[in-house]
Amino acid sequence: MKEKAITSKYKGKYHYGYSGLYIFAAVLVLALFVFRGVPINDVYVSRTEQSRHELNIERSRIIQNSGAPAGIEKEYVLIPELTDGSENSLVFYQVHHSVEIFADGELAYSLKPGDNGGAPRVGSSWVVFPLHEKDEGKELRVVMTPLYSEVKGKVPTFYVGSSYEILHRQIIRDIPDIAASFLVLVAGIAFAGISIITLIAYKQTNSLIYLACFSMAIGLWKLMDMRSATLLMEFSPPLLSSVSLIMLPLAVASVLLFVQKEFRIKKYRLLDFACVCAPVVVALEMLMHVFGVMALRESLVLTHALVGLAVVAGGSAVLMEWSENRNNFKMLVTSVCFMLCIAASLVDIAGYYISGSSNNASSILIVFFVYIIVLGTTTLMELRQEASVDFITGMYNRNRCNTLIQDETELPQKTCFVMFDINGLKNVNDTLGHEAGNELIRNFSKLLRRCMPARTFLGRYGGDEFIAVLHDCGEETTEKLIAEFEEAVTVHNGENPELPISYSAGYAISAGEPGCTMQTLLTEADRKMYLNKKAYYEQHDRRGR
Repeated sequence: MKEKAITSKYKGKYHYGYSGLYIFAAVLVLALFVFRGVPINDVYVSRTEQSRHELNIERSRIIQNSGAPAGIEKEYVLIPELTDGSENSLVFYQVHHSVEIFADGELAYSLKPGDNGGAPRVGSSWVVFPLHEKDEGKELRVVMTPLYSEVKGKVPTFYVGSSYEILHRQIIRDIPDIAASFLVLVAGIAFAGISIITLIAYKQTNSLIYLACFSMAIGLWKLMDMRSATLLMEFSPPLLSSVSLIMLPLAVASVLLFVQKEFRIKKYRLLDFACVCAPVVVALEMLMHVFGVMALRESLVLTHALVGLAVVAGGSAVLMEWSENRNNFKMLVTSVCFMLCIAASLVDIAGYYISGSSNNASSILIVFFVYIIVLGTTTLMELRQEASVDFITGMYNRNRCNTLIQDETELPQKTCFVMFDINGLKNVNDTLGHEAGNELIRNFSKLLRRCMPARTFLGRYGGDEFIAVLHDCGEETTEKLIAEFEEAVTVHNGENPELPISYSAGYAISAGEPGCTMQTLLTEADRKMYLNKKAYYEQHDRRGR
């Protein structure tokens, strides 16, 4: 036990370092967004908008342009066929492209990055260009300039018809993904609130806050990445894209810290390394993006490498922990859920490299949601237990004992409060070590559980102090229980002479008098226990002489 305690201290020291790195990365993301301000695209439209079909591309070509960010421009020639109705628009979705639309040889629409500094960015958004009757049958020239090499192969699908109908259909199509994203986001907010309340109420840090951050980051990542995002939140497509892109590495950092704090095992060096790398990658990507070295979209390969590291480091740690704790229900749940998340992440990344975008967002989010809810619930159960149960004995701890004692309700007759104190525990710790001391405490608590009635409140009130609260228990019954306990201790000491148990006890019983509370009984039981303990040490000293 002594060695384990040292290991926990060692890990706690470095875990604060991991937390500090994570907080630094998260604060840096927020500060840089604020510092740079909300980027605004410079949009020029010379027309007002005057139910849909897909428009064929008549001609297209790639124009080499050394002055362009990715070295090329893409030109599409379209001949619109207007649909029935008073409103017709050319509608398409651009992914990190500057856009110019020429009608009758004149520039009629322009979308380009605003002057916000850093890497050029317009984000991903819907382009809506109103069409007039005179445009039918005439050529429209759409020039798209990719801002990053990673999006050069993207070819848009052009639609003609009512812009309302086209965009409305997109929102309807995305409703499952939107709902799943909000579900994950709300779960994260709820767990964050519970974690903060736990910290304030019990002054107890826990891993739930990292799971909450993971949940919120995953929810925002997918929510901002949908094509409907710029329709529902029109204020700044570049900001939405940036939030989506940076949430993924933040999510990876969060889940790694969650796993790392759950295990607290020194031997998982790769997991420790990944916990350091994750916030560093987040900060590095943001710095490169803001100062124009590499845009977030271009650094996706770095993010995906981080995901790969998390899969290997987290997966190996989970499997090793499971192999050593196969009978632990939470460990089994953690292993299964984590492996499902790994599979979902790999499917998502594979989809990105194969099709250029993440598909089946709702299915992937549901996997993450199950992971978050299951682990969040089991973590909450552990927190609840840790908040009221002593780790060594399994009895109620000091906090739970204090809650009982501070209850000022007047007690009924025959409520019995017994105070126990292990004699010589400090001497055992000093001479035989804390492991022997803990073993003595465990043995004492086991005997106490065995001898006390099933409905007895049993708690570890201090390092060597225990309390028992019995109801409908008069003096005769109390004396009988204490005698049975003394006999059990005598038998135990005969079988374990190398680590015998010695204790002092005192009890108090309510007589139904007005104003008798748990605190009243505690004071009287503690006084009697102290007298017995004093007598024990006086007798022990005389024997020593």
